[in-house]
Amino acid sequence: MTINKIRVRDEWLHKRCSSTVKRQDLILSKASKELLPLLNKNQWLCLYWPLQGEIDLRGLAQQSNIHVALPVAKKHQLHMHTWYPGYPLYPDDCGFPAPVDQYRLHPSQVGILLAPCLAFDKRGIRLGYGGGYYDRLRSKPDWRSITSIVVASATCQVNQLPAEPWDIPFHGWFTEMGLTML
Repeated sequence: MTINKIRVRDEWLHKRCSSTVKRQDLILSKASKELLPLLNKNQWLCLYWPLQGEIDLRGLAQQSNIHVALPVAKKHQLHMHTWYPGYPLYPDDCGFPAPVDQYRLHPSQVGILLAPCLAFDKRGIRLGYGGGYYDRLRSKPDWRSITSIVVASATCQVNQLPAEPWDIPFHGWFTEMGLTML
């Protein structure tokens, strides 16, 4: 990882936290109207457990007929496991709340993969925390075709982020402005 990418990550970590709270409710409302209709009847929506400053879309799990999964980090790999509100969560290998003892989904069961970010660019490059979990997941052949969307405030979009050869562009992004697909 380049020094430039580390510096950009630190800068956006501070910027993101201040802009997200104001836009949270608007983004959740739009997500219900714009993202959920893209799912087929038996497909799962992969969310994430939000950290400080990340958009919280867990409210989508309250919608009827929506199947939700959360990420579980294990041995430097990311897997998606089923989750229903109220099910217990336990720390995964990264220490994040996760449904570690629930069913692990196969990519064929997934309709949309949503991922948080510190920043993103118009090419679909996502700046995360630097662990590479989403890149490793999406590099697997079965995951390449899954619609993958970053979720953030529009204030987190930049023209171009530094990218590494292993960075896989996302198919689009979702902000308070709505869904943009590449």
